[in-house]
Amino acid sequence: MRENAPKEFIEYLKKDINELREDLLGKYYEKANNKEEPDPFMGVEQPKDIKLLKNRVRAFYLVSHAEIQSYLEYICDYHLKYAYKKYTEKGEISKLLLFFLSTYSQGFIQPSYYNVDPNRAENSNKKLHDTDSIEKRYEYIKKEYNKTIEENNGVKKKNLYLLLHPLGITVNSFEELKMTSLLDEFGKQRGEFAHTALHRTVFKTVPGSQIIDIDIIYKTIDEITTSIEFELLPLLNSLVEQ
Repeated sequence: MRENAPKEFIEYLKKDINELREDLLGKYYEKANNKEEPDPFMGVEQPKDIKLLKNRVRAFYLVSHAEIQSYLEYICDYHLKYAYKKYTEKGEISKLLLFFLSTYSQGFIQPSYYNVDPNRAENSNKKLHDTDSIEKRYEYIKKEYNKTIEENNGVKKKNLYLLLHPLGITVNSFEELKMTSLLDEFGKQRGEFAHTALHRTVFKTVPGSQIIDIDIIYKTIDEITTSIEFELLPLLNSLVEQ
């Protein structure tokens, strides 16, 4: 298990999302931002062109959402495994591992936040005892945490909280991450695209036109990956090293 793996994988994440964004939306972005001959309508003139652009935006949101969700699940699982590896090999109990074990014994999650199902907390500590070893506790709790990852279906606040809180990221720290609000909005938009017919879907448009605002899509995705790289990863690393 390499310590720099999360850093390497975020480069893959950014590369994959950027390539997807360029393949689907690049030509529209380039036309709108051409310094010599900017086209405010990005070559979109006919109804069929508008429909095509809308479908491309929907496709981008759906696939990039899946990429980001998968990456977040990966880095959470990675840091937890790495914290446990430090314990088994060096006898070091990091803040992340300590919080993981103790939070679970207190209900694993706080159901009052983000409309979390209270049954998750009710059923969480029924099979553990104070005399159980760290190894036994970790084995059981990890199975429960694996269920959280397997059942995860989004990147909104509720989803992120269930992934991050057991690893020692407090509510205050969680809310301070820029990605939290960005991903919450991104997840809501993805949900609308996934569950709303095209003709009823609302898109953010360039003022004074029917054209979808491509710039804001570019800016949002860049801010999300930047926050993950420079806020979330250092925070998880610090919890493993403390």
